[in-house]
Amino acid sequence: MNAAKKELLLGIDVGTTLIKSVLFDTEGHLVAKSSASVELEHPVPGWAEQDMDSVWEAASKTIRECAEVSKTAGSEIAGVSVSGQGGGMWLIDQQGRPVRKGITWLDGRSGTACNDWETSGLLTEIDDFTGYHTFPGVGPLTLFYWFKDNDPNILKAGYKNLWAKDWIKFMLTGIAATDETDPSNGHFKRGERTFSRELFKMLGIEKYWNLLPEIIPSWQVMGKVTKAAADLTGLKIGTPVASGAWDVSSTSLGAGCVDEGQALSILGTGGIHLAVSSFAPDAKGERYSICNHCVPDRWVINSMAMTATANLDWFIREHCQADKSEADTTGRNIFEVINEKVGASTIGANGILFLPFLQGERAPFLKTTARGVFFGMTDASRRGDMLRSIFEGVAFSTRHNYETVERAIPINEVVLAGGGSKSKQWSQIISDCTNKPMHIVAGEEFGALGAAFNAGVGVGLYSNHNEAVSKLTVARNHVPDLEANAAYTKYYSAYKNLIEAVWNLWDQMAAI
Repeated sequence: MNAAKKELLLGIDVGTTLIKSVLFDTEGHLVAKSSASVELEHPVPGWAEQDMDSVWEAASKTIRECAEVSKTAGSEIAGVSVSGQGGGMWLIDQQGRPVRKGITWLDGRSGTACNDWETSGLLTEIDDFTGYHTFPGVGPLTLFYWFKDNDPNILKAGYKNLWAKDWIKFMLTGIAATDETDPSNGHFKRGERTFSRELFKMLGIEKYWNLLPEIIPSWQVMGKVTKAAADLTGLKIGTPVASGAWDVSSTSLGAGCVDEGQALSILGTGGIHLAVSSFAPDAKGERYSICNHCVPDRWVINSMAMTATANLDWFIREHCQADKSEADTTGRNIFEVINEKVGASTIGANGILFLPFLQGERAPFLKTTARGVFFGMTDASRRGDMLRSIFEGVAFSTRHNYETVERAIPINEVVLAGGGSKSKQWSQIISDCTNKPMHIVAGEEFGALGAAFNAGVGVGLYSNHNEAVSKLTVARNHVPDLEANAAYTKYYSAYKNLIEAVWNLWDQMAAI
């Protein structure tokens, strides 16, 4: 390699509707990025599919744009890897062509089967076996079962089932393989790193065992860019491609969470809360799930709330026209105005509690009928109080999920990421409420960065994952205020009591 050339790493993030390719230098600094949208199709209510060729076209377009930046800069892309949405079914035939459209994790066609398993007790047996909470779109476990009964010719025509990121890897390398993180979402025996034949026997789908791909660890090179892929993407023929990871695991790596007790909270549309563990704890009767990390000998204990910043997005959309006008008039961002309003309120939002369950809840409790609640309103309540109650409601949900995770492993430190972490006000509220120090890592696109780190380990630019994340720097720290935490603890008790008080009412309203 030309020593004058700067080595770069390419991380590809295959999101549910957005594909991103991001170019990083070996210090983890973003050099270039490109994105493209992919349509989510619903041919039948409750189904959620994507055209696999469209996903590849979007990925190849974004890769090509990053490759052009590399060439313009006179730099070398030393390695590539992928992060992607989990679950679903991305089935290819012997010729490497999609058997049908890809099925995403949002797909609910096997919901009836899952309900039947729940009634019979089989679902609990499966969850206890895997350490993961099974849901309709979890992957081949549920989808093979559905196709077996409804369209077996699809499975008969299949060669290998892939996950979303693996489809991109296949198109880059011609090799059909997955990693240890994606299928650990409900397809392994708890604590293991390979498919469980016993699990497939439990559901009567063992005859489709041959459709499962080879497993290659996330940080290992699984293939090299072919000539056909090079012609489409602008990458060099022979560029190494590392196996990559499920996006939650990859984001955890990209944010620097690799050692036991390190935790990550992603405040995005949903609230993703996880901690790194050196062992796979018993999950029987627990609401947390256990998955393999993309770091050797590490697992991820996760508890994922349905909504986080989605609560604020809804309130701004429906109730903050005056704040939008103020932002426009003063030349400020709407969130600057919102943070100012929140800061003008007090701990406890002047007596308002908000339950942040606009889309039901899955963790730390499962309640599909759960809905958002404002409690404690008076004629003196202000919009700023309601906004603060939303910030605090998400903070209480975060604390509730931490309690779930900490039944498995203590949380020593938390990295806060996602859109919500951009608010100093919100970050401090969460730190005060949970009594946990919060670190906001400098940078962006942590899912793609985790993929780049895996590529870097794979090609030897880093000796291990710890060396990779040592390149990260902290942009901001938040230390919990003990007096504020004491006050929040009282409100948190009321928050949990409010959930209990409306528990049956949620069901009653859903039945009307």
